[in-house]
Amino acid sequence: MLVELGIQSVEILRDSMLVLRQIAGEYKCLSPCLAVYLVAARNLLTEFREATWEHIPREENFAANELAQIIKVGKKSLPSVLTRGMGIDVNSAIITEDDWRNPIINYLQYPTLPSEKKVRIMALNYLMLNGDLVRKSKDEVLLRCLGKKEYMKVMGRNS
Repeated sequence: MLVELGIQSVEILRDSMLVLRQIAGEYKCLSPCLAVYLVAARNLLTEFREATWEHIPREENFAANELAQIIKVGKKSLPSVLTRGMGIDVNSAIITEDDWRNPIINYLQYPTLPSEKKVRIMALNYLMLNGDLVRKSKDEVLLRCLGKKEYMKVMGRNS
């Protein structure tokens, strides 16, 4: 709503130090369900010229909690976040150096880090799902992307 209103600066007051540290990149988000929203939040913060956040102890946050209960804000569902190419692999799978998937996986895991434009464009067609890189086909079927070892195994060839 703030972006639609053209707001340039935002101050986030939060009673969860954990969430604030995850947004700042100081802590990892280990919940696969919440990790997608963390990436979405980080991407959303780039829409503002200035964004700051501050920890407010829970006992001092009563007014904000009451206000949140009164105001109805439309929520985006998890699939809508995923269809925009926002994904994150919270399992930190070990990937070999010669794996073609590396640049895409790294971008999906850490979208705020610098990356090549070619990789960012390619990543729009992929997402991380249960620790696997998945490609979205034109008919919205999810296709698991294989590395060389997995490909050889599926094809019945020796590596």
